[in-house]
Amino acid sequence: MAETSGFWTTSGAGSGDQVASYTQAHHSLALMLAAGAKGLDGVATGYLNGLAVTPGSGKVTVATGGALVDGKWYTSSAAEDVTISTPTAGTERIDRIVLRATWSNYTVRRYLLTGVASSSPTVPALTRTRGSYFEISLAQVRVTSAGVITVTDERYPAENTQTMPVLAVGEVETLVASSSIPVRQIIIPEHWHGAVLTNVSAGVFTVSSSGLVTVRVYNATLGQNVLSTNVTIDANERTSLTAATPPVVNPTYATLTKGDLFQFFVETAGTGAKGLQVDLIALAKA
Repeated sequence: MAETSGFWTTSGAGSGDQVASYTQAHHSLALMLAAGAKGLDGVATGYLNGLAVTPGSGKVTVATGGALVDGKWYTSSAAEDVTISTPTAGTERIDRIVLRATWSNYTVRRYLLTGVASSSPTVPALTRTRGSYFEISLAQVRVTSAGVITVTDERYPAENTQTMPVLAVGEVETLVASSSIPVRQIIIPEHWHGAVLTNVSAGVFTVSSSGLVTVRVYNATLGQNVLSTNVTIDANERTSLTAATPPVVNPTYATLTKGDLFQFFVETAGTGAKGLQVDLIALAKA
């Protein structure tokens, strides 16, 4: 089974995730997850792939990882797809991918909270009754009637994140596309060592009148792209925050190391776009 949780009482019928006894390995795992959760409840940073949620066609995929939910540890050792249905024409829907601790069943499991389709959809609420039925959110999933899926990461509280703004191109300089020449390079500073990159956003000072601005973030030390889906800024938009295709951080390369060389490439420059700021957004190190 990919999903399991603990510690649950071993008395009774042995349902859910109850086991006859817990081992030293179980206790070590629980302490690792507790150290990475940064609070009473939350996803453990640095453990497997952090339960990151990524969009696909008609689905989202929840990566491997671990968490604490209402004082119970949870792990998932295999990535899992969650089917996202398409709402009726003219509407959108916001769902949530959550972890739910159910005390009566002795389990913590991943669930899809399905929202209500509407022209102005709202986010389904979490149920948070400790010692009974308690949920934490991994992501919001917005889906249009055309089947376009956008994921908003909700794994980490905002107070645990930090942002590094990078002025990649001067404010009055016209963007020029190049896949081989970076527009800016930075070295990851010591105080960012061990932080986990959760998102990358970008903005231009003069918008593109037509065509996308596309930015690639590359870890030259590792020789790997940091994003599995690059940052895009749509035509006539100032930032990537409203982009039709949101960026996706590759969880394999999300943990930052001091001294690593990061390079920023403008893959497509749009038309007439000037100036470029890229924001690296990371969960603070433990």
